[in-house]
Amino acid sequence: MGTLQDFRETLKREGAATNVASVERWFEDNHIVDRLAKLCSPPDIPRTGEPIDITPLQADIATWAHRNFPSESAWTCLLGVVEEIGELSHIELKHHMGIRYEDDEVNEKVLDAVGDITIFLMSYCTHRNICFTQAVLDVWEQVRKRDWRKYPKTGKPIGG
Repeated sequence: MGTLQDFRETLKREGAATNVASVERWFEDNHIVDRLAKLCSPPDIPRTGEPIDITPLQADIATWAHRNFPSESAWTCLLGVVEEIGELSHIELKHHMGIRYEDDEVNEKVLDAVGDITIFLMSYCTHRNICFTQAVLDVWEQVRKRDWRKYPKTGKPIGG
């Protein structure tokens, strides 16, 4: 099964321009959507509602990112997350200080920053062969068991 590096090397070797067709063909040849689907199969955990599977979104973002940023890597995605968190922090700080942004403008900018952070995180996960949906569901299953009011030091009973 190919990796993103294999894809990049193939493009360099063949002198092919990165375009939608080559990315989609690479995804199809290497069963990327199927791999993500397997990674993202929801666990058999009782929930208050149906889990949301955003694997198709992760795959769409991966296709778009590889077409637009062929040299993107886990590292550049991580830096993108950091940059966007910085932008989000800047928005909140200036709004809190009362020197920029009205409430409706803040919400618009926050939505944009949160969306960008999520897209970069999904791309990071793709480069690390991690299903974003599964990562969130798995961690949430642990976090939701914690009760910080009842057990303020650890969130769970001793030995729990």
